[in-house]
Amino acid sequence: MPQDLVRRIVVTVDNLPRKSYAQRLSPLKPVPGAFAVAGSGAQMKIAPQNAARYTPLVRAFDAINSEKLVALYVRFYPLFQEAYREQGYP
Repeated sequence: MPQDLVRRIVVTVDNLPRKSYAQRLSPLKPVPGAFAVAGSGAQMKIAPQNAARYTPLVRAFDAINSEKLVALYVRFYPLFQEAYREQGYP
């Protein structure tokens, strides 16, 4: 697992609760298409077709073998810890 990928994952996780997000550092590309709404004014809501934009990403994550993913995380844990320290965490 390249060190740069680990850094990008750590930065992405660190940015999740923030108001701003460093997209250029994300290991993922933005979901294609525009965010769609239905209705207007007080009746405005998220349009159902938005789900289709995320289907390929959801399928990809669903196909991940979680046991292998955990094993990779454990194997590269020191790199993740180093990347968190680079972000200013103890």
